[in-house]
Amino acid sequence: MTDVTEKYTRHFCGFIFMMLGTAGVLGALRDIFGGSTGLFVVPVIIVLSYIIFLSAQRPRFFILQLIIMCAGIYAAIHSKGADAEKYAENIIYCMTSLKSFEAYDVSFFMILTGIVWAELCSFFAVTLRKSGLYFLLITAFALLCPYMGGGAGLHGIVLMLASYIGLHILYMPSKMPKTVPLIAFSLVMLCFSLSLSYYAADKLHNKIYDKADDVEGVVHRLVNDLIYSRGSDYDSGRVNSGNNYQRGTDAVEIWLSDKPTEPVYLKGFEGGDYTGNAWAEANEGDFFNKLSYEMGWNRWGNYMSAMYKEIYYNANNSSNPQILRKARTITINPLLPNVKNRYYPYMGRWEHITRKENIAYVYSYYELKDMDIRKDMLDMQSLRRFNYLQDSYEQYVYEHYLTLPSGMEKLKELCAEQELESVDDKTRFIQSVLSQRTYSLRPGMAPLNRDIVDHFMFESRRGYCVHFASAAVLMYRMLGVPARYVTGYRANAGLFRELDDGDYYFKATDRDAHAWAEIYQKDKGWIPVEVTPGIGSASTAGEENTAEYTSLTEQSTQADEEETDNSIEISDTSENKNMLYVFAALAVLIAAVIIRRKIKLIKINDCKSAELFGAMLDAVAINGEKYTGIEKGIEDKLTGSISVMNKDEAKRLKDIVYGEAYGGRRADEDEREFVLKLYKKSVKCIYSQVNIFKRLYMRYIKCLC
Repeated sequence: MTDVTEKYTRHFCGFIFMMLGTAGVLGALRDIFGGSTGLFVVPVIIVLSYIIFLSAQRPRFFILQLIIMCAGIYAAIHSKGADAEKYAENIIYCMTSLKSFEAYDVSFFMILTGIVWAELCSFFAVTLRKSGLYFLLITAFALLCPYMGGGAGLHGIVLMLASYIGLHILYMPSKMPKTVPLIAFSLVMLCFSLSLSYYAADKLHNKIYDKADDVEGVVHRLVNDLIYSRGSDYDSGRVNSGNNYQRGTDAVEIWLSDKPTEPVYLKGFEGGDYTGNAWAEANEGDFFNKLSYEMGWNRWGNYMSAMYKEIYYNANNSSNPQILRKARTITINPLLPNVKNRYYPYMGRWEHITRKENIAYVYSYYELKDMDIRKDMLDMQSLRRFNYLQDSYEQYVYEHYLTLPSGMEKLKELCAEQELESVDDKTRFIQSVLSQRTYSLRPGMAPLNRDIVDHFMFESRRGYCVHFASAAVLMYRMLGVPARYVTGYRANAGLFRELDDGDYYFKATDRDAHAWAEIYQKDKGWIPVEVTPGIGSASTAGEENTAEYTSLTEQSTQADEEETDNSIEISDTSENKNMLYVFAALAVLIAAVIIRRKIKLIKINDCKSAELFGAMLDAVAINGEKYTGIEKGIEDKLTGSISVMNKDEAKRLKDIVYGEAYGGRRADEDEREFVLKLYKKSVKCIYSQVNIFKRLYMRYIKCLC
């Protein structure tokens, strides 16, 4: 009666623990996605899970169980008819995009998820009796939660932990140490804590997670070094959804003819439409080709874009003789391979290619404070061309650079509440809003089905230049100001050092790669606006701020230089420390493996003859021959597999082991010593015959020798 009671108690508890895990997963999905379900979901999941649980205890029924489950799924899909495809499309779209489950009945999705989870849970923990696999399963689910849209709720965590510990105790061998469930509990809690920290980085981000990010960053840089040698890729327009790992890789050399008084911006990528977590490149080729036909310059259509970019420099150059003396020269030498975009300054004009230490290209340019186009001083032909080009392009700008993506209702509502007239007021408002967000190169991962800008603005509130610039461009457009997303390099004025030939030189690294917003302004074209906190002064958004901008630039140059230098020093120190952590962790791991092997080898000397025989069979199995030890003629099989063992030794080994295992007699010291010596000789022989990978497995995983 006791055995029957224990059997049914174990059976009942196993099913309950499996259902706890299934309920935890479904609860976590409801926390993340929402949606509505019918009342029939719970009993259906319970019944189907119980069938799965029964089948899991009889492995021969596992294939039949899979067939039945697939048939049930097919029947459910078929019953939906024409709606099945649309239903599946909505589910996938909600899990990978910005759509919400709230508008859908997800009953079928929940049933399917519950069945799949119960299947995996019962197969790993009940059929295979490998709670470690179940542990990996729930850990993987926990770490995937942020990518699916958020962290699992507390109830989901508790239910899954209870499921794991209960199934571990019920179905693991009785000799398993009692501390294993407690250790597993701690590890699962740590994984869930890390998962939640990414979901609520502003509340739970602390030194533990910083160290985890440090290690991740070192691995990221090492992988990049192995795969390709280039710095952070700011050429694609992608808004990074994770952390920014800078390596200090040399990116571009800059020579200036005069000492700068403003930060130097080198444009590379120009973003037009925001496509959801990325900016599409602003392709203006069709517009300029059309414009070249209208102006009768068909042969010069390919150069019309460059001609427009230079009209402000040329007009400024021609309209004011005093300004001409303030023109500067900049030489740009890219150092990274496979760079997609050419970098060029604002208010510049292409001059020629030259050679410094490498092939480089040269521009003449004006600083923004020196831009003062006096149209009354231009000749009629130049004025007519300037006005026609600018007016045509301005119309294009207002048609293409005020577009907004769908969604982002919170940000649109925030901007719609403002009653701002001037561009300067709008700039101050945007900078004020963004100053309430935290600048961090490690903001954590944004969920896959969240818009990165929306997540940055209203959830994590942490980010770096690509996030600040993207948010600013969208806010400008929402406020009616044409804006573009730009990436390239920014160098503070104080970072340039004077050379012997009178030039001013700076070598930018990937730490100087930057993203910023630029807005369109009449008679100046596109101008940069700095919105990232701590980077430095913004360029002027309006003419009335020119003097203020000049003074701010002068005041901030030294501070910016010190800040940049300090950040580089800290980053280098941090990277060195990170490398030490990695090497320390590897050293600890290697030491643990070696110590474990030594302990195992010491224990081998005290093992019983039957245990040594079992270890010998393990070694033979590694060499390709698997025996249980009770086969007929086992001594002949052993001598065939182990060349250093003769038939007499094999027969004596069998007699000693069988007598100890089945005859109830204990081997004396001489017999045990014989078995130990034969074991060591046999394992050494097998070790010499196998390849390097099997040797490592025998030596450090199985610890047989």
